[in-house]
Amino acid sequence: MPVTCEKLPQQPIAIFTYAGQVTAATVAEAIQQNILFAREAGEKMYTVVDVHGIDPLNFPELLRIVGQVSRMVLKPPAEDPARLTIIVGSQQTNKLYLELLKAQGAPPIPVVPTLEDALSLIQAQRSQSDQATTAE
Repeated sequence: MPVTCEKLPQQPIAIFTYAGQVTAATVAEAIQQNILFAREAGEKMYTVVDVHGIDPLNFPELLRIVGQVSRMVLKPPAEDPARLTIIVGSQQTNKLYLELLKAQGAPPIPVVPTLEDALSLIQAQRSQSDQATTAE
């Protein structure tokens, strides 16, 4: 299976783990599932994308896939832009992908080496958010 999609129980955290050959259909499927997870959560959604297991892609192939996906997938609802995405991995493809997203105006996306690091970052952000809400 090219991508597995999992929402952690009782938490607004979704984990997408890619393996093997990544296609536009694979990415579109994951994005659609993430939109559903966000709607079900009814709150800020944290998305972890683990790309350790993907086949290496060259930059032109990555551009082709991103172009296909942008035509295939509906954009997330307007109430969902604050969702945080974290990429797990350190492959060169991540750097190219992040540069492409930045060029398209996307907010910065953190890249961490392990799933545990991603979950720790989310917990820190959630604690910070809770403290800010309590202070108001």
